[in-house]
Amino acid sequence: KPLPAPTSRPLARPQPLAGTMAAAGMLQMSARRVATNAACVGVAAGCMGTWFEMSHGVVCIPVLSLPPLHLSQQVAIGSTVFGVAARQVLSATLYALEPNTQIDDLDALEKIVDVRMAAALAAPGTAAALLTATMAGRLAARTMRKANGLFLITCALFMQWRETKIKAARAALEAREEEEVPEVLAQGASGPSLVAVAPAEALPDAAVVERPVSASPASDMPRLIALGTVSGGILGFFGIGPAWILAPVLSSTGPAAAVRADMQTVGPNFEVATAPADIGTIPSGMADSMGTSGSDERTRTTACLAMVPPSIAAAWRHFALGHVTNMGGIALPLAVGAVAGSAMAGQALADVPCEEEYRYGLAVLLFAHGCWSMVKG
Repeated sequence: KPLPAPTSRPLARPQPLAGTMAAAGMLQMSARRVATNAACVGVAAGCMGTWFEMSHGVVCIPVLSLPPLHLSQQVAIGSTVFGVAARQVLSATLYALEPNTQIDDLDALEKIVDVRMAAALAAPGTAAALLTATMAGRLAARTMRKANGLFLITCALFMQWRETKIKAARAALEAREEEEVPEVLAQGASGPSLVAVAPAEALPDAAVVERPVSASPASDMPRLIALGTVSGGILGFFGIGPAWILAPVLSSTGPAAAVRADMQTVGPNFEVATAPADIGTIPSGMADSMGTSGSDERTRTTACLAMVPPSIAAAWRHFALGHVTNMGGIALPLAVGAVAGSAMAGQALADVPCEEEYRYGLAVLLFAHGCWSMVKG
């Protein structure tokens, strides 16, 4: 009898070399597409962060957790905080390389950045970043998404609070300018005309109430430690750079508020006589240099420098916990794109003001996405 036909399927024929190369090419294109998507997200987030005066992580983390990348919450945080650290280090380096920055001259450096305040913020911030990054790695992804949604809602509310501070500072600046050079009707030879009257001289005893250059005495340490701890916690837990939040809070809660109250009691000329713009962080006198950030340039520089060590610590901790799963395909393109986007926005949008309606629209979007994240989880 003839042997029965074999029931098992024959072995698959080996693929030709062209097919193997095509499959490898598809895999290579897929990795390239992932890197391109990450770089595009970084560029867009960097542009938005620079124009809206906020961290690019506010945009990156929600987008990375959505298709097509669809990263887990911890991986999205770890990949983003790597770019946050890169931006913080680059910003501090650029400040140091500016011709007007004299690192070896402490008195000149104090006019640009409050070194003692930066150190008081950085030390607790670094410890908090390490601790909260560890906590983020132990929580479930659903819990992290809900927490991120709550933080986005907080960011939206903070942006509206910042708007009120900007409006108040600008109104105070306009009122001060009107009080400094009032215009009155004077009778001249050719008839009535407007004549500018010089402001009255400052009170003699006003000069004894001058603010020191450095605003970080020992009595202010509890406030700085608390703000540094909260800022480092935001970096480690949410992966978002907190300098854009820290600077307005420093300006609004510092000893300058008490100085401002004293100015209102002695007259409008006190601030002009004793509070130069390159020293103080007084809200009523910082409107000409704060733009849409809600703080003066010196406070912004201090906050940026203070968050360099916490951002590096948070990036290292997330990397050690395995939250940076694709360094070359996602984290590096994301960081390079964020830096490039910030540079492009700084050049192309330098003369394009971010209108209040745009900032309000972004706050509404953040609030809506935060509510959706909390509900869906």
